[in-house]
Amino acid sequence: FLMWCAFVVGHDAGHGTFSNSAVLNAVAGHLCHAPLMVPYWPWAFSHNLHHRFHNHKSKDHSFPWFTENEWAAMGTFKRGVLSNYLAPFYMYPVYLLIEGFDGCHFWPW
Repeated sequence: FLMWCAFVVGHDAGHGTFSNSAVLNAVAGHLCHAPLMVPYWPWAFSHNLHHRFHNHKSKDHSFPWFTENEWAAMGTFKRGVLSNYLAPFYMYPVYLLIEGFDGCHFWPW
């Protein structure tokens, strides 16, 4: 629960809505993201790209969309990984370290 609370404050700081001060937003963002092991600036960069292109089929890289044909053409393993409710527990290191749909959160560009 505390990790979620830290993320929410860091998320708001990343949008510049935690405070009217850009410096205070940056400090709060770094302090809240550090215990989550998510680098603040790269996360804010990729997250703001996600909001810029929210639900756009080809530009929203945070939540990939697949047509029915694309989904059917995927291998069983990949479909299982993408639709597994336990994925957040074992995919966290992948989310942080390996370039995925929205880039690596250490180097998202």
